Amino acid sequence: CPFHAEKTPSFNVNPEKAIFHCFGCGEGGDVFAFIMKRDGLDFRAAVESLAERAGVALSKAPPTPAQLEAAGIRHALELACQYYQAALAAGAGAAAREYLKGRGIGQEAIATFRLGYAPAGWRSTLDALGRKGIRPDTLIRAGLAVGGKRRPYDYFRDRLMFPIADGRGRVVGFGARTLGSGEPKYLNSPESPHFSKGRTWYGLHLARDSIRRQGRAVVVEGYTDVVAAHQAGFTQVVASLGTALTRDQARSLHVLSPELVIAYDADAAGQAATWRGLEIFRNLGGTVKVGIMPEGEDPDDLIRKQGPEGFSSVLAGALHLVDYRYTMIKREQDLTSPEGKSRAVGALAPLLAAVTDAVAREAYVAKFSNDLRVPAEILAGAVVRSIEAAAYGHKRPEKAHTANRGRTLGDPGPAAISPAVLEAEKELIRLMLVDTGNITEIKAKLDEGKFVSPDCRAVVDRLYRWQVDEGPVDMARLMSFLGENSGATSLVAMMCVEDTTYPAETAKRVLADCVEVLKRRRLEELGKLLAAADMEGQKAQSGVIVEYQALLKELKGSRTG
Repeated sequence: CPFHAEKTPSFNVNPEKAIFHCFGCGEGGDVFAFIMKRDGLDFRAAVESLAERAGVALSKAPPTPAQLEAAGIRHALELACQYYQAALAAGAGAAAREYLKGRGIGQEAIATFRLGYAPAGWRSTLDALGRKGIRPDTLIRAGLAVGGKRRPYDYFRDRLMFPIADGRGRVVGFGARTLGSGEPKYLNSPESPHFSKGRTWYGLHLARDSIRRQGRAVVVEGYTDVVAAHQAGFTQVVASLGTALTRDQARSLHVLSPELVIAYDADAAGQAATWRGLEIFRNLGGTVKVGIMPEGEDPDDLIRKQGPEGFSSVLAGALHLVDYRYTMIKREQDLTSPEGKSRAVGALAPLLAAVTDAVAREAYVAKFSNDLRVPAEILAGAVVRSIEAAAYGHKRPEKAHTANRGRTLGDPGPAAISPAVLEAEKELIRLMLVDTGNITEIKAKLDEGKFVSPDCRAVVDRLYRWQVDEGPVDMARLMSFLGENSGATSLVAMMCVEDTTYPAETAKRVLADCVEVLKRRRLEELGKLLAAADMEGQKAQSGVIVEYQALLKELKGSRTG
């Protein structure tokens, strides 16, 4: 499988249905999904790539003005990259070359990362690209020039240039380091429709294959950290363009690897924003670890001083995010005092509440309570309250907790999906895929909103639009409808590969049982809403009451029948 590291084959392709599924990591879909995941492309780019490979001419409408402008900007950025590369090799780039030499960066790495130099003149780039037919207004939109009061001038001047590329290796912007005393020390291309720091990683186009092969992405802070790491053989390293990781960045790494190791300077600014970003990655189902750097050093420094072994040791000793945060809490609090222990428990509770694996959460509670010399029940109770606060969007009154004192940490709370409910949802989808007649019956009993899993709901929403007279469900067509929803396409692919069918009577019984499971879950959910409203002295919405009473009556009837 190209999407995770494995020692035994688990990747399955069904040529007749034109789909794939990996039983190891769960990825699946059609050929477009495969190319999108493997190469990190959007749907349009995947179609263009496959069409080029197959020799198929895509019929295209004449380009719009916006498309022509975007193409002009990409062309200008590529020409600028070439100009900066040439300037680095020329006489004017002597100081930049000396800086790179001092950092131990060789010619091969310079060529691989297309490093360059922006000359010190106010119009050097404008004039050089102007001679190639690039207009000043295009350079301004590309973030290469600034519109002055009298005439435009270069945005980057006397700086070492680090081209930033998209997933296809196309230059979309630049990071630039000053070579003198100018401020800021680092300057990025301005935000624009074609360049966004929150959607981009430095070096990802070069690291993608290594990340997928090793099953781990390593995130550092600086451009030179990435270059030095790759030069030392750590080709799975990328850099964020700022310390606050975004959901888009987290997702772009998560499709390549289930594990992320962050190797920032321990005293890096903006740590709180960084941890929020790491939580996003963990909430996607990924594993987050922290490589503890020597105080005051970054990966570039470490590799130059200790060689590849130094950085390799940091990665090998990376701690899981929860363990790392606990080391920070112990460093920040006086655990010999009751107040310090109380603050430590308060800081740990939301951290452990975010651990979705109940077994791991219980283990952490036992470990940390023992280390803190605090009764496990106290820490467990704080975690349960954090789970409730997250589920209800605020801290509930104390009397609301009394109804849940019997709950354990093994109970994921109201927002979780029980295995029985998830299995029932999948079974209903399987029945609809096997026989479109089941679509009508299930739709009459359950609207798509009754399905809890977002992936299942996406598939059901599409199947509910299927007309019985259209014949059997066309898997390729269904996959194309689901588009970039990797979870939904993987779900359908897995069911197609398993190809489970039931005798007619069995299918009818399974359908009825699964519908009842979902209705009982909905009844339980409505009951919690009514109880919460009662506990807080509020009147429940009339629609909730009506639905609860109707469901209760229906399920009582089905039980007696």
